[in-house]
Amino acid sequence: MAFTDTLPAKLKEAILQHHVLVGMSTEMVLFARGQPEHRSREMDGQMPFEEWIYGRPPEEVDFVRINGNRVIRVEVAEVGKTPVIFTKNEVEGLMRTDGTPLTPARPGTRTVAEGDAERNPDTQAPAAPPSLRKPGEKLPTDDKDDKNTDVMRPVQFPKPKAAPPADPNVGGEPDAQPPAAAQPPGAAQPPPPEASEPPAAKPQTPNASQPE
Repeated sequence: MAFTDTLPAKLKEAILQHHVLVGMSTEMVLFARGQPEHRSREMDGQMPFEEWIYGRPPEEVDFVRINGNRVIRVEVAEVGKTPVIFTKNEVEGLMRTDGTPLTPARPGTRTVAEGDAERNPDTQAPAAPPSLRKPGEKLPTDDKDDKNTDVMRPVQFPKPKAAPPADPNVGGEPDAQPPAAAQPPGAAQPPPPEASEPPAAKPQTPNASQPE
């Protein structure tokens, strides 16, 4: 009952009456008829299928043909009667391809798509960027005639000022003596100054007044 309560009325009634409809899923068939008494795998041209068989003669025998996860054919055979074959999909329009029920939308309801919305660039305009404005709200900048207000312009930075020349006497140090003029290579060097000799002693002459 919990499973059938989620289904459309037509499918719910068919399952409760133990009838199998073309287009049902294997899960619905199991809820309606239970496990089949016999299964067989066969080929119809290039299409593989399973045949689920319910009942035994002289009772009614139902042959339920399944391809993938869907019923594609139902054959009802009774003794002394021509078999009745159903191939028209009776679930189409009642269920989605994922197995969820397709119920008509109620008035005043809207469907919200999950995940990222995909837009066709040929027929749909791009989505507007997010904004904190209220619907119909205008800003003072909207009335300006300048059409390039939203255009990013190049940023101009101030030019750096030239640094003053460094003062060599900063710190109170005396000026360095200029280096001596370098002699060109190969020039004759002046001889070093010789040591001065003491003057020679003068000979003393004998004084006449002094006795010899």
